[in-house]
Amino acid sequence: MDELVEAEKEGRPYDLSSLRTVISSGTTFTDDLKRELHRRSGVTIYDGLAASEGGPFAFAVTASEHDLPGRFRPALETLVVDPNGDLVPPGSGEVGMLAFGGGLPLGYHKDPARTASAYRTIQGRRHVIVGDYVTYEADGTLRFLGRGSGVINTGGEKVYPAEVEELLMEHPAVADAVVIGEPDDTWGERVTAAVTLSPGAAATAQELRDWLRPRLAGYKLPRRLAIVAELPRTPSGKLEISRVRRLLQEAEAPR
Repeated sequence: MDELVEAEKEGRPYDLSSLRTVISSGTTFTDDLKRELHRRSGVTIYDGLAASEGGPFAFAVTASEHDLPGRFRPALETLVVDPNGDLVPPGSGEVGMLAFGGGLPLGYHKDPARTASAYRTIQGRRHVIVGDYVTYEADGTLRFLGRGSGVINTGGEKVYPAEVEELLMEHPAVADAVVIGEPDDTWGERVTAAVTLSPGAAATAQELRDWLRPRLAGYKLPRRLAIVAELPRTPSGKLEISRVRRLLQEAEAPR
């Protein structure tokens, strides 16, 4: 999107008339980015929740900016279940996990314990559960909370990084954001965020925390927030958490 905008400013706009479909999975695709793409083309965006182990679990489909905000809906073979494998009804407010029962791999290579943990029989059918947490809303849509392996336990409270990241990304100065848990002697883990700013934008860590404060419960607020030059992503767009941790350590080190 930055390249599209820059090209327009320089009087060399791209011709997007042939762009009809965009399929995205594995990384956050914000409504702001979707809106700008819809304004420039007739594209239909299929934003999917999936995993290497199976899926897709859900899609948020938008054909124009009038379809925003995007809302994920379960795919045909998807269930929302609790830790016992019982169905979570829409509108219950209960946090559940996505389970997919379509075409599935046999399991993890030479890892029967991990296979048994992820591939379970629900209602007489084999499903995969990789730990994607959601709430199932009364209107049949899903609110994605994040992968269980990334959930931060701070003082006995669970914080889903995706919720904090989504709010940070709504700030006009923020271009990218990631939230992780760091060890804390008092709370077990502390919520920590790293953000990059949009070109030409200015904001301090304290300003971003103050902006979050009325939008989040106190225990969800990042206890540390670092502004970094760039967040490392793989070619597929996924954040490299190990490198993010190193960036945060460097940001904290005395100079």
